[in-house]
Amino acid sequence: MSCTTILPVAPDNTPVRSWQQRQQDLANITSWEINGRIFLRTRKEGQQLNLRWVRQGNRHQIDLTGPLSIGHVRLIRDPDSVKLVTDDKTYQAQDAEQLLADVIGARLPVNGLDYWIRGLPAPDATSEQTLDYRNRLQQLRQSEWEILYQSYTRVGELELPRIIFIKRVTSFMDTDAEDIELRLAISSWVQPKENEQPD
Repeated sequence: MSCTTILPVAPDNTPVRSWQQRQQDLANITSWEINGRIFLRTRKEGQQLNLRWVRQGNRHQIDLTGPLSIGHVRLIRDPDSVKLVTDDKTYQAQDAEQLLADVIGARLPVNGLDYWIRGLPAPDATSEQTLDYRNRLQQLRQSEWEILYQSYTRVGELELPRIIFIKRVTSFMDTDAEDIELRLAISSWVQPKENEQPD
């Protein structure tokens, strides 16, 4: 893992956490409701999707709606299984990324997003990191993906990503690899009440 720090471009009077403290604080966030939009571009097409992502502990429910050929998609994931529900069918598998690829035709980095969306590198893969002047991730390269953090927002005592650009980085020799670009624009971060169940 490599890590670079960007010097400040303007003064800021609010307290700055160290990168080590920030990672610990962000890792402790295990429940949330995120609403926003995903702008998805593949080699074949581009589309805009509405996103609602509810996490409670190890259970995730991700709703995608938009001009998908199959309409509304709901991905439900827990440690034991993955289920994907469309308007007219239910699919089950062990791997969320492969299941999405099979059903909607695009392999989205769901496993990494669980960490990237908080401004963290995934712990199970090496990474190259660039920090901004407030010790927040500004750029991350991990598992064939490049993640650029373009904007943050304050949620309580924490600063969480608001706009994230994600691009799959492939070798020019890997002609079979799928080109994918994602832009996540998060409109709201919500901490669900304890024991609240997603709709």
